[in-house]
Amino acid sequence: MKGPYDDIIGLPHHTSTSRQRMPRSARAAQFSPFAALSGYEEAIEETARFTEERPHLSEDGRAMLDSRLSSISQSGNPTCITFFAKDIRKEGGTYQTIRDTILRIDSEKRLILLSSGKEIAFDDIMEITEEGAD
Repeated sequence: MKGPYDDIIGLPHHTSTSRQRMPRSARAAQFSPFAALSGYEEAIEETARFTEERPHLSEDGRAMLDSRLSSISQSGNPTCITFFAKDIRKEGGTYQTIRDTILRIDSEKRLILLSSGKEIAFDDIMEITEEGAD
């Protein structure tokens, strides 16, 4: 049986005399996958990232934190504060704990100013303990 390409099947492969041969790494790059949807993987990761709901303390719990805060603020000792930090990208947030000294309490704005410069809202505080108390 005679095929349509029998006349050229035995000829040597053509190589250009005016251009250099492309290196294998460059040829392989032509066929490598590409990201058709840029940012898709990041969006999936962001959606999967876990955040917690903002907690709500009872009135008794809030009163106990307020009284503990007023006694700790006058001592000048380092304080360990667990608070809720709102997530900037999505609903919810995370619990964080910071060890610092209370510099000032702003009752009007309901904020605690720490010596590191960080401000924490009263409503975000979950627990507060004094370190180094006698």
